Amino acid sequence: MTAEANAGLAKMLPALMADEWLHYVSAGNQSMFLEERTLDGSPWERRERFLENSALRHFDRVKTPVLIFHGAADRRVTVDQSESAYRALARLGKPAVLLKYRGVDHGLFDWPDGHRLDLWTRLVEWFEEHLRQVPAAPAGE
Repeated sequence: MTAEANAGLAKMLPALMADEWLHYVSAGNQSMFLEERTLDGSPWERRERFLENSALRHFDRVKTPVLIFHGAADRRVTVDQSESAYRALARLGKPAVLLKYRGVDHGLFDWPDGHRLDLWTRLVEWFEEHLRQVPAAPAGE
């Protein structure tokens, strides 16, 4: 579960699916089929499984800064999933950043070069900032 990251590290989440149930009803037939295969049924048949696999239910356990990025025109995982995740993390007082990129869909490698360059630059800066705070392991470990 992505919400259970190790203390002291940073977490990066692309197109975060925060709520399995919402994703099931909003993302189209292909996603419904994949969700049913992955979770062995619909949300009405496997209620507990869908709830347990929804990241929103676990955000209280997040111990690391979180960077979420999402294409605003994503049809596979709608941007409201990442917006909900960001709002939940903020409400819980967890350090989080949400980057939304206009006009791009789910496939990161189909994004325009300018968007990709901006994202890669921000990712490097994010990890440099947050990983620099982690003490290095002693030599030989």
